[in-house]
Amino acid sequence: MIVLLFHLGSCEHERRQEAEEWAASKADHDADTCSDEQCISDARKIDAFEKWIQSQKLAVNKLEVKSIPGFRMGTTAKDDIADGELYIAIPDHMLMGPERVEPGSRLDKKLMKIVKSQSISMQEQRRLLSEKNKVLMYFLLQMYNPKKESFWKPYFDIMPTNLTSPIFWSEDELQELAGSEVSNMARIEKKRLRAMYDELRERIFKHDRKTFLKQAFTLKNWFWANGLYDSRVIQLNRQTGHGNVPTFIPLIDMVNCIESQDKTFIQYDKKLRAAVMYADRAVSRGVQVFESYGNKSNYEYLLYNGFVMEDNPNDCVYISFPSSNARDAKSYLIKHIEEKRRGYRRFARTMCIMT
Repeated sequence: MIVLLFHLGSCEHERRQEAEEWAASKADHDADTCSDEQCISDARKIDAFEKWIQSQKLAVNKLEVKSIPGFRMGTTAKDDIADGELYIAIPDHMLMGPERVEPGSRLDKKLMKIVKSQSISMQEQRRLLSEKNKVLMYFLLQMYNPKKESFWKPYFDIMPTNLTSPIFWSEDELQELAGSEVSNMARIEKKRLRAMYDELRERIFKHDRKTFLKQAFTLKNWFWANGLYDSRVIQLNRQTGHGNVPTFIPLIDMVNCIESQDKTFIQYDKKLRAAVMYADRAVSRGVQVFESYGNKSNYEYLLYNGFVMEDNPNDCVYISFPSSNARDAKSYLIKHIEEKRRGYRRFARTMCIMT
């Protein structure tokens, strides 16, 4: 039985508030206006991306990407957008999700050949070749394809190279978040990602370096791809019977966040065969377009997206405590030894308390 007592004293509340203010200032600094050289580079990338979008002849598109101070990039309305109006539709062929690595696909065949050559158990296969890991492998394979330029190249080029989520912070920077669960979770996630990368390198990547190029499948790139996944991938129900599936959605993922009571965010239109968004407010031509990312707490925004919202109405204090599914002392001991070997806990319960 677990007994949990929680009290947010004034001192701890102040520490948490100071940590959030520091995190906000860091995120603002990292997303600040670009240097002259960087601005020119971003302008070229935006131009190439816009030409790529136009070449796809979207059924509906009232968005265009712009450099926006304080955000690096964002989207503005090309024309007036009415409240409730369908204003963007990204078709299936531009989406990147599990369908790209489904059974029978080229990547799946390569992975199955590798795991069979090593007699990897089904349990380990499920862990190493999780849906997320396979999507990330496909993402990096497309980005670093030496034989031909990827269809998504303009999309890859516009991605931020420097991410601001805490898994990219130094230990000194994480210390500034003392009093917040974010620093602990960031450390755990760093260990988890490193351990997963080491396993994938030994069990998968090094067995087919023609596919998994050394210069592409580095620890740095693996962290970067995970950071993009956590901050950009949308769980989209594409009405295929598989429920929500993690999907990279070009252009739509360039829309910046605002708090809203609208919880729909992105839908899938079966008739258009596209990911679509409907406006939850009117937007005039030339004005930045915002959408809710799902009414999250600042803990979630900072940990996964690398920013915090000022005066967030959904903010709360997250606390976590270990949880075990072990039914007896022997099972618990085995699980504890496994966690010590990996360097991180695989399971934890969290609780969000509104303040």
